[in-house]
Amino acid sequence: MKKKLLFVTLIVSLLLAACSEKEETPSPTPVPATPVPATPVPATPEAGEEPTTILFAVGDFERPLYESLIESFEEANPDIHVQLVSINEILEMDLVGGEAPDDTWQRLASRADVINGGASRETVQQGLVRDLTPLIQADPNFQRDDFYPGALESNQWDGGTWSLPTRVMFNLIFYDKDAFDEAGVSYPEPGWSWDDFLTKANALTVREGGVVIRWGFVQPSTFHLPFIEGRTGPLIDQTTDPPTPRFDQPEVAEAVRWYVDLYLKEEAVPYFDEEEGALASQEQTLVESGEAPMWHEPSAVWAYRKEQGNRGVVPYPVDAPDSRTSLIMTQDVTMSAGTAHPDAAWRWMDFLSRQDTSRQGPFVQFLPARRSVAESIGFWDEMDEELADALHYAIDHGYVAQTTTGYDAFLDALEATLSGEKSVEAALAEAQTQAEADIQEAQADQAEATPVPTVVVTAPKEEASAGEGVVTISFNPYLGALDMQAYRDAAQQFHEAHPDIQVEIQMPDLTDTSITMRSIAEGADCFQWTPDIQNPENQAAILGLKPFLDADPSFTTDDFYPSVLEKFTWQGQLWGLPAGLLPYVIEYNEDLFDAARVDDPALDWTTDDFVELAAALTRGEGEDKQYGFVPQYFEVNDLLLLIEPRGAQLIDESADPPTLTLNDPATVEAVRWYAGLSTEYGVKPVFLADIANITEANAFYIEREALISGGRAAMWTHLGLPAIGGDRDELNIGVAPLPAGIHGASGSGTAFGCFISAQTEARQACWQWITFLTEQPGLTGGLPARRSVAESDAYRQQVGDERAAVYLASVAGAEHASVFDSLTGQGWLVGGMYWLGRAYSQVVAGEASVEEALNAAQRISDDYRACVVVNDAVSDPKEWRACLLEVDPTLPAFLFGQ
Repeated sequence: MKKKLLFVTLIVSLLLAACSEKEETPSPTPVPATPVPATPVPATPEAGEEPTTILFAVGDFERPLYESLIESFEEANPDIHVQLVSINEILEMDLVGGEAPDDTWQRLASRADVINGGASRETVQQGLVRDLTPLIQADPNFQRDDFYPGALESNQWDGGTWSLPTRVMFNLIFYDKDAFDEAGVSYPEPGWSWDDFLTKANALTVREGGVVIRWGFVQPSTFHLPFIEGRTGPLIDQTTDPPTPRFDQPEVAEAVRWYVDLYLKEEAVPYFDEEEGALASQEQTLVESGEAPMWHEPSAVWAYRKEQGNRGVVPYPVDAPDSRTSLIMTQDVTMSAGTAHPDAAWRWMDFLSRQDTSRQGPFVQFLPARRSVAESIGFWDEMDEELADALHYAIDHGYVAQTTTGYDAFLDALEATLSGEKSVEAALAEAQTQAEADIQEAQADQAEATPVPTVVVTAPKEEASAGEGVVTISFNPYLGALDMQAYRDAAQQFHEAHPDIQVEIQMPDLTDTSITMRSIAEGADCFQWTPDIQNPENQAAILGLKPFLDADPSFTTDDFYPSVLEKFTWQGQLWGLPAGLLPYVIEYNEDLFDAARVDDPALDWTTDDFVELAAALTRGEGEDKQYGFVPQYFEVNDLLLLIEPRGAQLIDESADPPTLTLNDPATVEAVRWYAGLSTEYGVKPVFLADIANITEANAFYIEREALISGGRAAMWTHLGLPAIGGDRDELNIGVAPLPAGIHGASGSGTAFGCFISAQTEARQACWQWITFLTEQPGLTGGLPARRSVAESDAYRQQVGDERAAVYLASVAGAEHASVFDSLTGQGWLVGGMYWLGRAYSQVVAGEASVEEALNAAQRISDDYRACVVVNDAVSDPKEWRACLLEVDPTLPAFLFGQ
């Protein structure tokens, strides 16, 4: 479930990045699909002749897709071998991105023949990419008209074609039909006018006492240009030398004035200063919480938005039938100027443009750049009519934006008008002068700049070939893929120590929501996973480790923390080697503690200490309130974390199968205590997201991160992974273990370890590799499972003394197994946690007493267990899901694998 939420929260930010100038960092991963073959150029190498090798740079997210496409390409083109190289590795960036280095394209163009990314004007000016025009002209099968309008044109300027599009999306207007119905406003349709847009935005805006409480239109990611340039045409004329800004022309001033009036005069669109934004803009929070009647987003996320409710979608408004206002955004492949094999590189690029890479998991779908691909896969046939109508209109009314030198001055002028600092006329006049100066300066700098050295593509350092006596094994790090480079480095170190073993680090497909331990085991020799070992199917997919332990007297499990080792043991058999533990901890804002003059939490603090501190750190009211504690966006998780130390007894494992004991007296008191944090003490907000409601979960995720990064959260729970998103760099963050209570600490957290696939032919090599991994301090992101590693100076230097001490305390203080341990491998118990969360929701909402809510939850859990027992469904997900649905038809679809 966490993986699904993580994927969803990243979707919008990843896609909206494509709205800017051509991307230079990895794009999201599509899901592999059936290739649509181009007319191949048959060629078979002569006997003894090696195929031509071309290097293709892709982001780590994208490897699973392209590995399958390479296989199809090489079958049709046996004279060419495509070797993947990692953009993340070349740019020294982790999986979740970060700021690309200044020499991004210099690095990429010198390390790959083809780059999965679009060229920018600067890249072209530096001579780093090859003009594709001669290759296009020499290819009789190219068919320019096969591309949707604007797709190919977006990569053409200065007389050249600099990239080849593979898929496209359009910026569209999404809307909430329920909000329209409530306001008595008719739905927009393709071809609607800008006057219609203004009228509807005003009608949908709700005010109370002169204060706007609902805005008619919201920009989840502030991107002004489509509202201006879509109406005026390019704001900088690139046909002149030097390029000429058009900011001082009357039609530009008119379009800007109309747009600014939406914010300041009509007050139909919210404007928030950038400094007020936290994780994402406050506008994004309005969209995710369902408070935006209209907003704009890429067409690719329609499936995600439609799942959230009664949504509609239309193209951008137009001024005239021939207006072009819907922004087209492409994802492209580019050829390095330094390639020694342009013909082979071109064949690969042309092949990619003819493949179906439209889908990226269940929530995202792009439009293929070629009409023939869309037709061959039935793209339009499977699409709902509303989105199809919007896209067809957008295709005929799309426009291409290419921001260049000078645009920053325009955007600064726009911000100055929106903030009320300057009039439209004054701001545009100043921007015109500034842009002209910026363009002249850029041209002068280019003329005086030291020429970029001629690019020559150099192959990455070759690893030892898997010749005679060399065993190659594949390893899938799964969640460790957030830092693929660390595993690549470890594989290189291992190979240096074991020249007879070569480890290939595989990138898991993180968009595959159906991924399981078994499916990972079927695709790799060894892999990393959580200890889901009680499932018979998983046991059949992996090897028990007893034979390896018996054959290796030098290896002992005594160095592993017993509480972690226990998680990988079932029925006396060790099934995996623990690699690490991601412990749940409490992070806190040191500055807020200092301001309140309270001491930091001690390593042995209790839940009573926790309440006392949270009360001392809570202050203010309303939108400015500072909370002593902020829970996770799925609050059921924190409920479990904090009621256990208070003595809650949720599962009776003495029964076979275990029995849920949700109304145990100790549990009743613990839930009463936790609910009181909000209802009695007021020290925490309530995030009552239905665990199946992605809209609520994302809205709470954004709200939580805004509270933390905005300095309004004193303490919050955290899993030992790097934060994704957010803006916490300026915070002075401390860390403490979870507070102990009546039963001491439970040491809650997510353990992960290394397993050997039952189908591997390299068992001993895998054993050597996974034992090596457990000795490395830099791969866990949390606490290493080995004492000697976790207590080493190297580990302390890596995470810091404070965090190392807290992580160690989380393990050392674990006096009993947590409820999370009990749930691991017993998926059939998940429904009970949902009913517990629902009971808690009823309590804090004042709909039921603690006793009433938990008694109701217990009754339905008893009915569920009875169904599981009768149907012998403990180890059969299909059967126990059927029991869940039988006793509670209101349960969310994801519990049934839908």
